[in-house]
Amino acid sequence: MGGGGGGDGPARRAGLTWLAVAGFVVAGLQATGLALTLPIMGEVARRLDVSQGTLTLRVGLEALAVALLLVAASGILRRRRFSGRLVAHVYAAVALGGQALQITAIDQHFGALGVLRLAFPVLLLVLVDLVYRRDFHAP
Repeated sequence: MGGGGGGDGPARRAGLTWLAVAGFVVAGLQATGLALTLPIMGEVARRLDVSQGTLTLRVGLEALAVALLLVAASGILRRRRFSGRLVAHVYAAVALGGQALQITAIDQHFGALGVLRLAFPVLLLVLVDLVYRRDFHAP
């Protein structure tokens, strides 16, 4: 029902493949948002009345989260314990920390995008730790 195991164990479950694909899609959307934000960071900082340093920290956390999510999604696809499961935990910590900075220091409005930015890291942790925990193997 899932993709082939590629010779390194039983076949991957379809849900794990979908989780990896969702990770790639979310990382792509976040990278697009970063690419659109970088050229106008000064204007954004001025309009939101936050320091350039705070906004730079937020953008840096977002860039780190994108990189970590790409590694985690690739590791999830290959069912690797370190590059999939462990990096997913680090991604979630960075993403949730960046969202906490967003809510507390940059923009106190918490809308639908804020809910999505909190929901995906939490959903990823739940699925990686509870549903698919036994599907990962050492590299």
